[in-house]
Amino acid sequence: MNRPDVRQGIILLGASGFLGKALFPILKGLPQTDVYGYSSQEIDLTTVNSLHPLSGILDSQSTVVILSAITRDRKDLEEAAEKNRLMIKNIADYFAESPAIKKCVYLSSSAVYGNISSDSINEQTEVSPVNPYGKTKLENEILLRGIAKTKKIAFLILRPVAVMLRKKFKESERVLATLGK
Repeated sequence: MNRPDVRQGIILLGASGFLGKALFPILKGLPQTDVYGYSSQEIDLTTVNSLHPLSGILDSQSTVVILSAITRDRKDLEEAAEKNRLMIKNIADYFAESPAIKKCVYLSSSAVYGNISSDSINEQTEVSPVNPYGKTKLENEILLRGIAKTKKIAFLILRPVAVMLRKKFKESERVLATLGK
């Protein structure tokens, strides 16, 4: 349980992307929470040591939400996969060197399941990615899960089936607001 006098920090990586733009104002509305959003122009996750500016912000009450990704609609899937792999490696390396944060939320993808109907996906569904994007997302999950276990960071993986937003999405607001709790 959080003490009411302790402010939490949420760091949103990928704040200028499609989801980041929608999530940032919701998180900003949470009480007792400082929210920091970063775009790829502010922190280039493909560059080693790019996360060091966060050193003055991250602490044991911080939650890092990782939305950053090179999307699979790019022409060169292998290049996009390699950049996604590099971004998460740099984040994991930073977490390994830094004092522990409280929580990490990683936006993965249902692409880790391969060619399967979204109606049949549940917590027990086996992963079996069939393209570079899905394979990289799964590799990134494994890497982040390992560092979270080592550093005792609460870790949540979200695997959306499809990303579709409306101007007002009350149910999503309720779900997303729990990230700060």
